[in-house]
Amino acid sequence: IEYDLTINNRTTWFEASISPMTKNNTLWVARDITERKQTEEKIRASEERYRMLAENMSDTIWLMDLGLRTTYISPSVTRSRNFTLDEINSMPFDRNFPADSLQNALKIIAETLSPENLAHPERLSPQTIELEFFRKDGTTYWSETTFNLIRNPQGHPFAILASGRDIGDRKKSQAALENSEKYYRLLIENNTDAIVLVDPRGMVLYESPAYARMMGGENGRRLGRTCYEQIHPEDRASFSQILDGIVQHPGEIRQSTFRSQHRDKTWRWIEATITNLLGE
Repeated sequence: IEYDLTINNRTTWFEASISPMTKNNTLWVARDITERKQTEEKIRASEERYRMLAENMSDTIWLMDLGLRTTYISPSVTRSRNFTLDEINSMPFDRNFPADSLQNALKIIAETLSPENLAHPERLSPQTIELEFFRKDGTTYWSETTFNLIRNPQGHPFAILASGRDIGDRKKSQAALENSEKYYRLLIENNTDAIVLVDPRGMVLYESPAYARMMGGENGRRLGRTCYEQIHPEDRASFSQILDGIVQHPGEIRQSTFRSQHRDKTWRWIEATITNLLGE
């Protein structure tokens, strides 16, 4: 039996065994187990803290054995995927993902379990990837998931720990940005006015297809070269003065008129609107 006594205002725990010796005598053997009980209490308190963290965090913690069978998953998965914990725990690994994400997940896990990682107990090998997971209703959501190989005290791998966070809002923002970029790229590429992007030194970073059509050259031919090459020698000083001046004033817009050389070696007059986008 285990029992506690208060000795000198301190609680001391004992473990005792009781054995009958004779009709009127009993052998009572007790040993101090206070240190063990304190350790057990610290472990219990620590486990309780981690359990509370796991159960109340929005991120998902997912523990699998090396056969990819779920051994633990945090309750947050019920909110993000609408499955019960029992349903998730019994779900085969490949039922969690659409085909593309399944292949990506298996690839990452194969890298995590590579012979190089398995042979080096000291090596930490977290692998992070964006994965699409099924919800119970058949829809999906995106998670940024990190896989880690878990080892026992002897250094032998025995589990895979995955931690994931919902990145649905980020994916929507990325898609909106890509659609916006596609929209403005179509506008720029089909605009009859030429658009040229240069750095403060006048090096060409981008030129729209309209510029190539207007000047008779190949699109992108001037990328990485100075814009002054095709400006008439008599106009370079005035253009440089405008460019140098506007660089000092973010958001400012100025007008410039100069001659630019066509592919056929003739000079064409250009009326340009120059905008400082360095603050964008």
